[in-house]
Amino acid sequence: MLKPTIHALFITTFLTGCAAQPHQNEKTVGIGDSSGHTQVITIKQSDIANACDLSAFEDGFKYTYMSMWNGRIEEILKTSTEQSATDYYSKLFFNSEPNTRAVLDEAPETRANYSYCQESSYQQGKISGFIYSIEDLKRLEEKSPM
Repeated sequence: MLKPTIHALFITTFLTGCAAQPHQNEKTVGIGDSSGHTQVITIKQSDIANACDLSAFEDGFKYTYMSMWNGRIEEILKTSTEQSATDYYSKLFFNSEPNTRAVLDEAPETRANYSYCQESSYQQGKISGFIYSIEDLKRLEEKSPM
């Protein structure tokens, strides 16, 4: 009579433990240098599941996200005529290192020694960075002071 109780207790504990862990399947990535705008982004597990090198994925993600974001902010500032919008958006540029605005990584030779796994993960990160930046820019523009 004790065995079914133990099995039920084990199954209940196991299922409860699994249900309480959805946040462990997400990864947070810090974007930007403290000399400019910074942001922490949560990446879904499904987006990093196929990356075999998380560090390379993060590098691709960061530079693509930041450069897409910065490019859009530049476009907004070029077309904006309102001072409140200019003040708001001009504070939102990402820097990749102190006082250096992030741009798209156009130097693939820096990854010349990457393995197939690293390069594949980097490219997956770039794709995810592009998608996340588009979604976040849309939300940013919806809150625009214009």
